[in-house]
Amino acid sequence: MKQAGRWSAALVAALGAVALLGSWSSPAQAQSVFEPRFTVDGRLGIAVPFGGLGDLEDPGLGAGLGGAYWFSPRFAVRADWSLESLNGNQIPGAQTYRDLNLWHYTAGVEANLAPPVSGNVKFTVNGGLGLTTVDFNGGGPTHSYFTMTGGAKLAFPLNRQVDLFAGGRVNLVFSNSDDTFQSVAGSNLPIALGTSSLWSVPLYGGIQVSFP
Repeated sequence: MKQAGRWSAALVAALGAVALLGSWSSPAQAQSVFEPRFTVDGRLGIAVPFGGLGDLEDPGLGAGLGGAYWFSPRFAVRADWSLESLNGNQIPGAQTYRDLNLWHYTAGVEANLAPPVSGNVKFTVNGGLGLTTVDFNGGGPTHSYFTMTGGAKLAFPLNRQVDLFAGGRVNLVFSNSDDTFQSVAGSNLPIALGTSSLWSVPLYGGIQVSFP
């Protein structure tokens, strides 16, 4: 938990710096009329596990949905749901781990670092906190853990309300190495997770719609 506390403090400090940047606007931008708006986005791509998680699983499908409320030209609050469906890695002896699902539920902030001018390409960064549920397919009990996430995306406007984007994020899940799962395909023997942190990097493309 001390490790999680240090990471949380670092993330809060980083988000505070982003907030200060997000609140800045040039005189020309200050003269323009800004209307708060909601955005909804969907994304699809590949999820890549690292570290101890990479020893258990191979890359798999990543998907997610998000929503944000932009209360300034540069700054928004957002909520996210995402799924990483990883493929079980082969163990020496011809056994394989079960496929693994990571269900992420997070909330945080997003900031546009590009000049907030209508029609321009947008470069945004985001960060948040939440929970991740670890679920081996058909593998007995699930566990949920504290999670930190951060990422960036580049959005290309199609019109005033629709953007196409590409990006990625890093998910850090503070797991318990002693938690056990029925993680080996074809076996009901419980196996300890064996790692106190799960790292994954989903890379994705998607579409974002603004309201109004």
